[in-house]
Amino acid sequence: ARRDLDILPSMLKANTITQAQYEEALATPVTPQITPVSTGCSTANSIGAGFFCDYVGRVIANNALLGTDESGAPKSLSRGGYDIFTTLDVDLQTAAHAKLDAHVPRSSNVLDLGASLVTVEPGTGRILAMAQNKEYNADPGAATPESTAVNYGTAFVDGGSTGFQVGSTYKIFTLAEWLKQGNALNDRINGNQRAWDLSTFKDSCLGSGTGTYTPKNDGGSNPGTTTVLSATASSVNNAYLGMAQRLDQCEIRKTAEAFGVARADGQPLTSYVSDVLGTNEIAPLNMAAAFAAVANEGVYCAPVAISRIVDAAGSELALPPAACAPAVSPQVAATMAYALTSVVTNGTATASNPRNGIPHFGKTGTTDSEKDTWFVGSTTNLTTAVWVGNVVGDVSLRNSSIDGTNGASLRHVVWKDYMSAADGKYGGEAFPAPDRSLLQGVQVRIPSVTGQSIDSARAAIEAAGFGFEDGGTVASDQRAGTVARTNPSGSASRGAVVTVYTSDGSGVQQPQPTRGPIVPVPTANPLAVLPPG
Repeated sequence: ARRDLDILPSMLKANTITQAQYEEALATPVTPQITPVSTGCSTANSIGAGFFCDYVGRVIANNALLGTDESGAPKSLSRGGYDIFTTLDVDLQTAAHAKLDAHVPRSSNVLDLGASLVTVEPGTGRILAMAQNKEYNADPGAATPESTAVNYGTAFVDGGSTGFQVGSTYKIFTLAEWLKQGNALNDRINGNQRAWDLSTFKDSCLGSGTGTYTPKNDGGSNPGTTTVLSATASSVNNAYLGMAQRLDQCEIRKTAEAFGVARADGQPLTSYVSDVLGTNEIAPLNMAAAFAAVANEGVYCAPVAISRIVDAAGSELALPPAACAPAVSPQVAATMAYALTSVVTNGTATASNPRNGIPHFGKTGTTDSEKDTWFVGSTTNLTTAVWVGNVVGDVSLRNSSIDGTNGASLRHVVWKDYMSAADGKYGGEAFPAPDRSLLQGVQVRIPSVTGQSIDSARAAIEAAGFGFEDGGTVASDQRAGTVARTNPSGSASRGAVVTVYTSDGSGVQQPQPTRGPIVPVPTANPLAVLPPG
């Protein structure tokens, strides 16, 4: 309706305005102010939910959730008429957006800085928050260092990212396989740095490798023989390789897959020895869902972003059922949670600990050259993955200052600040107690091999079900080249590594010459009478 031809005459006729007011209104020029209608996922940028919105659209298209048209192609959302109800918790999303904005700038002159935060709900897989340090902008021509259309939190098919190396967060899958095979947290492993013979690592899928692998422990530490529990809290790389050496690399990979883990680029997970330390490139959403399975008594639930879809006629569309399946037993999951709690309370993630009385577990991850940093952690009710790193490039975050904060510390600052707020809404309970047998292990007598050759000792120790490790030579009173002692001795958990030390012979007592019986020696007697001749 036109103002001059329709609206004002109607008002005059209805006596809602006078003739004078009518004439004044006609004489008053009107300057139109047209506000473009906001469309697309950019409308959700006020709470940083543009990337989640984009993810929902891709999930609908990739899975044909709206059905297919006559040609069999997925129906498009652009047809309109649908009400999409998502799993996003606006309170958590707002907090995630605010905490990332507060601690991680959208761009940096030090590196191509990226950050992602994803929260899922254990037991349902519901995605409750998904944010990153960029503004969502689907226009390729408008890309800036502060904006992008690439969702760092998801796989390539769902957001355009090829993922990031996850570092030591991947160790939880070696831990899971270790416990599945009946080993224990208090089993002892040599954590010292050394060159690993790749041919000694079993891989029933690809076969053993060749050559050597010489990874470092963080800071170049050599902790000696340590428990698996301590190695988890301190994230000792070489201890975890010692664990992997006694497992099947293929089975470690299969365990990771049971936790829903996949490479973000769509390629199969690899099972190289280095993968134990997290060289596969995986999306934060994937890692959050995997850790949520630990909190959910070992049951993995695939991430879910959509709770309902209603069409224009008011009919609710059928959605795929929840996809939940056991990854490990409840006993293994409880023992994993126990070990991972130590990471937060007295290990590498103490800086992430909210210290609010709610139990948390988690695992840090730092890749070579500190180009990617992670912390993935959980309560019984929420699991959150935080990645901070290089979008492109390999600048060390540990050697970088980002607005006055060490780059490698940002993951902790963000996770702690965000989870402190999230815990206030969702709370959390105590995790189940660890399985006693998986904590202490079955105690088995260690064969006494002192004084034996190193080859005989190895045969006896391995026949008893223990791992063998040569500890080198020590001062001892045993013959040189024979066994001086073992560590541990007496008994140990089944499958524990027994370190055997060889004598250098320095303490052997040399035999002293002994004197025989003293025989009297006759002496000449000048008074003796010679017998007659």
